[in-house]
Amino acid sequence: AQGYQWWIGRLRHAFTRFDIVRLDHFRGFESYWEVPGDAANAVDGTWQPGPGAALFDAVREALGPCRIVAENLGEITPAVESLRETLRLPGMVVLQFAFGDDDPENVHRPHNWTRDLVAYTGTHDNDTTCGWSQDAAASSSKTGDAGSGESHAASPDSRAREYLDTDGSELHWDFIRAVHGSVADTAMVPLQDLMGLGLSLIHI
Repeated sequence: AQGYQWWIGRLRHAFTRFDIVRLDHFRGFESYWEVPGDAANAVDGTWQPGPGAALFDAVREALGPCRIVAENLGEITPAVESLRETLRLPGMVVLQFAFGDDDPENVHRPHNWTRDLVAYTGTHDNDTTCGWSQDAAASSSKTGDAGSGESHAASPDSRAREYLDTDGSELHWDFIRAVHGSVADTAMVPLQDLMGLGLSLIHI
């Protein structure tokens, strides 16, 4: 009703402080889960259409070209990706998400990446890469029956080492090289990964 003035004002301020702005939960601009205000939980809701391209058209009319990254992680529908592509916004991939299974079609594996992406080793929601590696290896070693003689399933850490053809002694640098050497137009590396910080340091 106000021509998206709240969003225009919020983004105008953000762009005075940052060169690029990431919109978390981008899927909500295509459709969002509406829950009644008096509901006891979020189970009984309905999907409602989001503002779609109209909001971004209003932002661009008011602010001009804007460098925006669409956080399109999680359960993303074709309609969400269609909106992102229509708006020509880069999406996101996270290398730590690439090795939870053996699926070669995993969108987070570098051979599946396209240019219109921002490639992260990990994000603010993730452990550091060193911490992720340590935790993934430790969790894998605790699974299964140690006395059964059965081999354990490959851990995310071992899948990463195999995929990146490395011994894993400096896996954080392997991850950094992978995102920077990919076809993605932009690579993002948290400072903690550049410093090689792991679980033992994070928890101090």
